[in-house]
Amino acid sequence: YEPYFRSHKLGKDVFLTLRVPNPSVEKNEAKILLETLEGIPRNFDSAKLFYNDDIVPIFEIALPMTTDYRELVRLSEYYKNHVVGKQHSKLGNDITIAEWIGHFQPEKLRIIPLIEDKESIINPDKIVEGYLAKEKIEDYQRVWLARSDPALNYGNLATILMLKISLQKLRSLQEKLSVDILPILGCGSAPFRGNFKPTNAKNCINGYPSVYTYTIQSAFKYDYNIKDVTNAVKFLEESKPGNPVNVDEKRCIA
Repeated sequence: YEPYFRSHKLGKDVFLTLRVPNPSVEKNEAKILLETLEGIPRNFDSAKLFYNDDIVPIFEIALPMTTDYRELVRLSEYYKNHVVGKQHSKLGNDITIAEWIGHFQPEKLRIIPLIEDKESIINPDKIVEGYLAKEKIEDYQRVWLARSDPALNYGNLATILMLKISLQKLRSLQEKLSVDILPILGCGSAPFRGNFKPTNAKNCINGYPSVYTYTIQSAFKYDYNIKDVTNAVKFLEESKPGNPVNVDEKRCIA
């Protein structure tokens, strides 16, 4: 699709976010994470050759089932120290890896926690604040909250209340640290999984007004009239995030 990507630069106009295995949970797929991270500098080289520019094509990684900020830090440090960092090592005491095969870029990644279990959804600030402090992030942080799968585990209403608490705490953390927290919400089209469909997009935004990004699943894309889909996407793109719905945390949990 060369004509498309010539006019829509990857990493600037359109974005590709990788969702990788979580080694703390998905032991059998853990090494896929390392393979993915190793491929990112090669993706940079390919994009530079294509665009003749230093735009980073892939710079965001989403880590599913995040429950601890240290999981994010491990991923970040592995990339910085063992993927990019190895370029400074010498071979045969006369040449570095970077001199031999070229420099590794980007030098660091943005890690997005995908938060899915009850305790973590209710307390996302503990994960995010710890990560921001360790990585010294001062501009913005994306946080992905699951909506679809938690409904299967905890029930529909319980999940809605959990997310209200979560979004409220993330906004409080934003005000505390003066770092923009940009929530992502992963809804499904079925009512039980979030009711996020082209014909109900406005209601979803009213329910979660502080959400910055909505993930669009397959039913949204393939099960509805194309006009309804494009109108919904336009509406989402033109909508501006607001303040979260104010809820009583103690009553929600009780």
